[in-house]
Amino acid sequence: MLAATGGSERHALVLDHQLRPLFSFFQALTLPIGVYASEAAFSNYQITSEPLKARIRLAAERAAPLFGVHPKNLLKIA
Repeated sequence: MLAATGGSERHALVLDHQLRPLFSFFQALTLPIGVYASEAAFSNYQITSEPLKARIRLAAERAAPLFGVHPKNLLKIA
């Protein structure tokens, strides 16, 4: 799973247009889902955006089987 943060939503495509090709070059396995967060999604270094928390949960659920973990055993994001 690729994840990135940036100053605004305008940088959200960096995952698919910059990072995914880079990781592909190194033959790294990436999930087709990515997580991007902007500065507005945080307050005091804590995630405050509910849609972002949901996206992180979804990405973790999709990544869990790759590590031999059942998605229901994942810790909940606070």
